[in-house]
Amino acid sequence: LMEAALCRLRGRTLSVYLRLFMPLDQATLVSLGAMLPPSMHVFMRIDERMRDPLVDVSDLVALIRVDPSLSFKLLRLANSVMYGSGTPCDTLDEAVSRVGLREVQRLVGLAAVHQTYQHDLANYHFTAQQVWENAVATAVSFEALSSVSNGRIDGGYVAGLMRNLGRLILDRVRGRTPYPGEAVAPDVAAWEFANFGTDGPEVGARLLEHWRFPPEVVTMVRGQLAPLAQGFANAGVARLNLAGHLATRMGVGLPGESTVWSPEPEKLVLAGIDAAGLDAAFELAREPFQRVRQA
Repeated sequence: LMEAALCRLRGRTLSVYLRLFMPLDQATLVSLGAMLPPSMHVFMRIDERMRDPLVDVSDLVALIRVDPSLSFKLLRLANSVMYGSGTPCDTLDEAVSRVGLREVQRLVGLAAVHQTYQHDLANYHFTAQQVWENAVATAVSFEALSSVSNGRIDGGYVAGLMRNLGRLILDRVRGRTPYPGEAVAPDVAAWEFANFGTDGPEVGARLLEHWRFPPEVVTMVRGQLAPLAQGFANAGVARLNLAGHLATRMGVGLPGESTVWSPEPEKLVLAGIDAAGLDAAFELAREPFQRVRQA
């Protein structure tokens, strides 16, 4: 993991980061992760159940009901402009039946991440709205990229929603120097290494591994900032990186990341897309992002 993380520090002085690389231990990460809202843990369970071809609607409804706030948000989304049929649905069972099993996973992910990103990230000076909109834009952009490229890749929507999970955890570690802003530190991952001995994608990936998310989701989150680095070079990681580029084009990029999203030709080839396809994906992603934002 150290070698992979150092690959993300392109062109930096290795000795400095070797000296500073003292990652938070796994027990601490798990403990901090347990403090996240219950909806995140419900989403984890639903993602696990959706991998079972014999999954039953009643099983998903029972899981969602564990968190009343999540149930309420799911009902609101099912009745929103995204799925509104003119006839409101009043029960969770009806909402799940209306949108379908696969769409339930998407909606629970949206609701869970929205509930999780309720507080500003004080260490980063990121607002909750910034982090939430960036996650949604990245998720829908990944799906748009899959629509116009060579083949669908499972887990990209989830990886997009979860891509900033590690930063939520790092933000709970107090007593560190706050992020000074993009003008002073244009690479937020380098600031994370200097402050925490690790970076947000690595922390998020380790927590997703603990929660038993699929390996492909873990790899995409871990490698999102450097898809051409050894150990990360696959189509899913490249598409997540390009989805970050599209989110930035939509005006919802996060400070300190602008240098990592450039659509280099090698990334496009790895992702199975060309420049025209990237532009097409951008147009395809804008409408669903706005619908989700409105809902």
